[in-house]
Parts: sequence; structure tokens; C-alpha cells
Amino acid sequence: MRISAIFVLSLFLLHCGFDMSPWIEKPKPKKIPHRFSEYMPSLEPSKMKFIIVKPKLAKSMDIRDSKFRGKPFLPKGVAFPRNKLGEKMVLLVQINFEQVPDLEPFPQSGILQIFVTSNVNQEHVWGKNNYYSGDPWVPLEYFEHLQKQDYFKVQYFSAEACQQESQPIGDEELLDDILPIMSPMKLEFEIGEEYCGVEDYRFWDYLRVSPEEFFAKHGNEEWDDLDNFFRFLASEDLAKLGGYGRFTCGDPRTELKARNEWMVLLNIESGPVGREEILWGDNGVGTFFIREPDLKNLNFSAVAYYWDNH
Repeated sequence: MRISAIFVLSLFLLHCGFDMSPWIEKPKPKKIPHRFSEYMPSLEPSKMKFIIVKPKLAKSMDIRDSKFRGKPFLPKGVAFPRNKLGEKMVLLVQINFEQVPDLEPFPQSGILQIFVTSNVNQEHVWGKNNYYSGDPWVPLEYFEHLQKQDYFKVQYFSAEACQQESQPIGDEELLDDILPIMSPMKLEFEIGEEYCGVEDYRFWDYLRVSPEEFFAKHGNEEWDDLDNFFRFLASEDLAKLGGYGRFTCGDPRTELKARNEWMVLLNIESGPVGREEILWGDNGVGTFFIREPDLKNLNFSAVAYYWDNH
């Protein structure tokens, strides 16, 4: 699968004339290059468990199954989600937590759904709000802007609600407009563990050096060793619940004073699934953030939706 580019690393590599295409194709190394082993004691405390999400193409699924795209479970009497213009949205993901291994702080039951707007206008692209125009730029205001569910919606049904009969969902609800995920995919899950990768804002705190210091020391290293160091730390999973953030242009939490409050709810990268492809623009990544107390309280009203690409 595709390994996300790192903004600061990308600038360095392009400046030095490196061709990044081989890096995108290589598998994850099994061990860290020896010359970077000095950093492992600092990175060891960063190990974090997360839930690996494994999508597989599926022609038919139960209405309550965990899935990308496809038909959502909607109890009778619950309106189909619409954006602020009154347009019906499209199911991007449905997570049935009875099918997911237990991991705090995620719920053990119930169904979580994320709907997005499938078209594009001046205010959004695939549901992500793009109409913040702060001058000067204020990171907190921008991040709050990402939480406005004008063109996307996150909703949760309790285990009790999931026992209700689902209302009929016709094929006409499955819009064919271009989205990062075009085909229905059934999801399977397992527990994984990862180190903090270079794209997450916490990386340099764990490493205990600044980016400038690191690249001043290692900027002239052999490309394969530098590449394998970052690749060793990164998970290879196409999607996940929890864990560390993966981005192409930088972590939007970096400049927030309360950045530690926000965790990854769901991360979906670009990459192949069977004969299909998940594609966020130019090999980008889609991420949904939530505060841990809100997740524990099953409050999904303040989820931040962010995606970026090369």
C-alpha cells in the first residue's frame, strides 16, 4: 500500500533531487537501520495499540455490517442524512462495534456512521469544509471550522437502536458521484501496535530533537537508510481506528494549544483494494478526529474532518 509522504521530509528530498516513487512502492523493513538505533529508546514509550481496518470488496452485505460505502443501517423514523443545502449525503463508513475487537476508549457495541457530501462546491470538497478564510490564520479557528457538520455528518446508534428494523434503502440512495471510495467494501478488524510516525505532531517530542537538528545530523545519510527508518516506524495499514495520525501535508493539530485533547477516530489512506482503489485526490489521506471524553460519552457532535493530498 501507499506510505504517506511527510511534508518536511518531502521538501528535503525534493530539494536533494530524490525520486520518491520507489519509496512509495517498497515494503516495510523488518528492522531499523543500525545508524538510527540510538533513537529507539526514546521512541519505545510511543508504542500504541490501535484497531486495523481491513477493507475487502463485497457484492452483498448485511445492512448492519461494518463497511465502506454501501447501504447504511437506519432505524425506521430516522431521516436520511442531508447537508445544509438539503441534499442527501452518501455513507462513507459504517462501523458496527460488535464486529470490532475491544480497545479503549472505543465502544463495545452500537453502530457509528460517517456520511459525506459527494459533490464539490466553493465551500467543501467531499464534505470537508474549505471555506475558512481567517486573516491572520488562527489554528484553533481553522480546527473548529473542520468540526462544522455542514457537508458531512457523524452519527451513532446504540445497541438497543440497532435491534430495531432498518428502513428500506433503495439503490437510488447510492449516488455514483466521484468519491475517494467508489465501491462497497466489507470491513474486518484486528488489534495492531505502532510507533509514533514522523507525520504525527508527537514524533519530535518523542525523538527529543527538533527537525532542524535531526536533518542537520542525518540529512546526508544514504537515502535507503533514512527511508527505512521512517518506513519502519509507520504502520502499513490502509485504514485504522485510533493510533497515530498519517498525513501528506502535516498534522492539523500541530499548532493547537490543546492538541493533546484530540485523538484519531478514523484514518483512511489511499491505496488498492482488490481491483479498486481508494484515492483521496492525489494519493491523500482522510482523517476524523475526536476528543477522547467525547468518544467515551458517545458524543459525535464535535468530530473534526480533515483530508489532504500531495
